Amino acid sequence: MKMKNLCIIFGLAMVITPRILIAGGDLQYWSRYVFQLFNERKISGILYSDTRLYENISLIGYYEFSPQLQYKLHAHLDIQTNFTYVKARVSEGEYIRHYRVESEINPHFAIGHGPAIYFRNRLEFRNIEDNGWKNTRFRGRIQIILPFNQSGFFRSIMTNTEFFYDFAARKHLEQWTTPLGINFNITKHIEGQLFYMIQNFRKESWFSNHIIGSMITVKF
Repeated sequence: MKMKNLCIIFGLAMVITPRILIAGGDLQYWSRYVFQLFNERKISGILYSDTRLYENISLIGYYEFSPQLQYKLHAHLDIQTNFTYVKARVSEGEYIRHYRVESEINPHFAIGHGPAIYFRNRLEFRNIEDNGWKNTRFRGRIQIILPFNQSGFFRSIMTNTEFFYDFAARKHLEQWTTPLGINFNITKHIEGQLFYMIQNFRKESWFSNHIIGSMITVKF
């Protein structure tokens, strides 16, 4: 891989990394699984799950399950719809349920044979237990992927940042930034990812958690 391409992706990572990053907070482990059930010419079906260990990776604080349907509207534009079920810990021994209907518009393009840039624009209509549907949220993510040899063990490295805007609160309440993720091949039909992420969230002021994460993608 050319040094110029490395400079590009790390330079872009510095540009998209928000200034609100702060130290401290909880150490967590997030485990994600993606099952690509089918992938036709323009349409694909996915099952996605995410389990999160909180309080210095000592207890399950969150999990979600999401069937997703993606349509390739154009060579550089995908649209997607999801239904997501969430169970999230709010205090010791207390969990609440979320139901989300999500709609996405996701443009993407590559710079020659170098970095690929992916945008995810997601509108979430959220029903949170005891709080109804008045929880609509927008999430915007930019992700940069620098490919290696696709047939080798290491597929690519990536960086991204995602902001969350809550319409009820009329505020930017959360920001996730992944300085570095590594994508690799496990078998012909299974891919893996390891990443480090900083999760910033706002209450009275900004706080942060540090996330060690993994993702397994299985393609049938």
